Amino acid sequence: MTTPPCVGCGCAITDQYILRVDPDLEWHASCLKCADCGQMLDENCTCFVRDGKTYCKSDYTRGLSAVNTSPLIHYWYKVTYCIPVYFSSKLNDENGKMKPRGGSKLF
Repeated sequence: MTTPPCVGCGCAITDQYILRVDPDLEWHASCLKCADCGQMLDENCTCFVRDGKTYCKSDYTRGLSAVNTSPLIHYWYKVTYCIPVYFSSKLNDENGKMKPRGGSKLF
């Protein structure tokens, strides 16, 4: 069975838990961090995504002040799932991708 690749390092996630950032970006807990300051990002903080990189709130906001952002749409995400990894085909959809079933939403 294929495990989902981590967006941060590209390696298969074989850890006990997967951190998922909407929309469907899955990370090792040790790989999800701010691209500027290196702060670890988890289910207790807001994660901002710009140009495929993740940022903490302060670095994302600081980066926006350096550019004219009026015509752009910016997205922020909450790390919404901390999913236990089960190696069972019952948790995969028809395309072999892991379903979030078995995890719990964290708010």
